[in-house]
Amino acid sequence: MKNLLMALGIAAVVLICGAIGLLVLVGAKHEVATHTLPVTVKERPALVGSTLVAEFFNNSDRALPVKITFHSPTFGRTRIYDVILEPGRVKQIGHTDGWAGAKGDSIKVESAGYIPLEVRF
Repeated sequence: MKNLLMALGIAAVVLICGAIGLLVLVGAKHEVATHTLPVTVKERPALVGSTLVAEFFNNSDRALPVKITFHSPTFGRTRIYDVILEPGRVKQIGHTDGWAGAKGDSIKVESAGYIPLEVRF
């Protein structure tokens, strides 16, 4: 009987610790984004060929880590770039970076704590 009570006590502690850990993980994953992403996205024609180049401008005063997702509905392709946008600088992504932009492509820019920005060429 004593061993059974001890086993039940240990099981209860493990269950409580697991529940607390799960609550911490769930809370961390559901961070509420409330700020507008300080990034401007523009397009321009590539210098060579008929594709488009995406330009990303960081309007803030600090470096901003972002995930940029390109999607082509025409070809059903998606490409993700993880980049640091330097403050006051332009980052360009085009065919030399592995993405030949075209009209109809969508771009999603995400960064922790910010509302994602979505644009279409």
